[in-house]
Amino acid sequence: MLSAVREIAPIGDSNVAANQADMPASGSKLQPVSPRAWRALWVASLATVLVGFNSTATNIALDDIQRGFTGASAADIGWGVAGFFIGTAAFLPLAGRLADRIGRKRIFQLGLLLFAVSAFFSATAGTVITLNLSRVLQAFAGAAILPSSLALVLPLFPESRRTSAVGFWSAAGPLGAGIAPGVAALILDAAGWRMVYMVSAPVA
Repeated sequence: MLSAVREIAPIGDSNVAANQADMPASGSKLQPVSPRAWRALWVASLATVLVGFNSTATNIALDDIQRGFTGASAADIGWGVAGFFIGTAAFLPLAGRLADRIGRKRIFQLGLLLFAVSAFFSATAGTVITLNLSRVLQAFAGAAILPSSLALVLPLFPESRRTSAVGFWSAAGPLGAGIAPGVAALILDAAGWRMVYMVSAPVA
């Protein structure tokens, strides 16, 4: 997915301004959308699906994860779930400030990279502490992805079509969270709990 991020121009990019200048006047009901904008929306939405998927997929594998670590309690494993949600909420303001300072595209790319790395570390964790720390890192990655992805996509869409773009993007997170239990259960039965995390790494 990182290679596809090149389709997304940073805020203020001259090409974006040129594309918007070519659009019809805002008085028209539906202005045309460039293929580049649709591709960027798909990339941003897929990234949001990944974040949503990983927010709930772990819940299906809790018992298997606990059995995988000798002496681990349910509370120990539960910290990985709590750490993801708490970390995402805590890191969102920081990620927003970093995006303003160093650029939304860079933060989005960094988020994807950290998401892949944290998914790999989660899948290969040798201790509960390593797993939980990896989940916190994944929370930071998710916090970097969510706001920056939408901020990058919106300038590519004419004003009359931005509501549709926001709606499409907004549905991606709940979609990922909604399909996670079923998909994670299939992966769990076929390949074990570690693969539930590993599948996210190559996609990101």
